[in-house]
Amino acid sequence: MLVYKDDFRKAASWREMGLPEMSCRIERIRQRTEANGQTRFVLLVAPDKLTAYADFLHNKDLSDISALSELSGHLSKVMPRIDLALNSAIHNGEQDVYLPDDTHWGSSGYQIAAETLLTFLEQP
Repeated sequence: MLVYKDDFRKAASWREMGLPEMSCRIERIRQRTEANGQTRFVLLVAPDKLTAYADFLHNKDLSDISALSELSGHLSKVMPRIDLALNSAIHNGEQDVYLPDDTHWGSSGYQIAAETLLTFLEQP
C-alpha cells in the first residue's frame, strides 16, 4: 500500500498547534465565511490513506497518530465525518476507496465523500 511520507509527519504538526488553537482558527474562518448571512461554511477534511487504513496497520504505533476524530469532536457542526464513512466502506471490503498505488481516493471514495457531504448539508 502506497502511503505519502508526510503522512507520518502529521502527528508533530497537529500536536504543535494543538486542537484548541486549530479549532479557534477554523471558527474565525467560519465567522468570516458566514458573515453575509447566506453562505454556509463546511470543513471537508479528506483523511489520508494512513488514517483510513489505520486499523489494518501492523505497526500499532502508527494507527493512532491522526487527530481527525478529536478535531471533528470540536467542530461537529461544520465538519462532516467523511473519515467514518470511508472507514466503514473499507471495513466492509468495498473496492476502490483509495487507489492502490496512489494516495488519492478511487471512484468509490469520491462517491462516499459526495454522499456524506450531501447528507450533512441536508441537516439544519
